[in-house]
Amino acid sequence: MFNKIVAYVKEAREELKKVTWPTREETRRLTLVVLGVTIAFSIGLGLLNSLLGYILFGAIGGLLGGLTVKALRRAGYFTYLAEKR
Repeated sequence: MFNKIVAYVKEAREELKKVTWPTREETRRLTLVVLGVTIAFSIGLGLLNSLLGYILFGAIGGLLGGLTVKALRRAGYFTYLAEKR
């Protein structure tokens, strides 16, 4: 069992020697690309979320608000408030 683990580690080290690692400049450039894309998508999704929230909740809120006022008026709530004063 121990021999298998040692053999695995040795093989892994040999394989890592064969890897072509990116240069420091390549790593820096690709990191900046990933950060830029992440920030751009975050801003875009945030704006889309705000826009859709404004549209949906504005429409639903307006509809529900209108229905609520009608229901309160039908129930005589506003007359009650006027008499209470």
